[in-house]
Amino acid sequence: MSVLHLLPVGTVDGSLLVELRRGLASAFHVRCEIVRPQIDPEFAFHPERMQYHSTELLGRMAAYAGQ
Repeated sequence: MSVLHLLPVGTVDGSLLVELRRGLASAFHVRCEIVRPQIDPEFAFHPERMQYHSTELLGRMAAYAGQ
């Protein structure tokens, strides 16, 4: 059975995650789980560009794949 994992990045309201989990599970007909703990994205922030570096975030997220 397929499982969709939600990995919060930054501060995300818990009730929003629960609603998102329900909606995604219903839309895609798969089990959906919220992965804990959430990732603090500050390590990937580049002040000179005033944005987050996506490759760094994706690298950190990869550690949670398959949980």
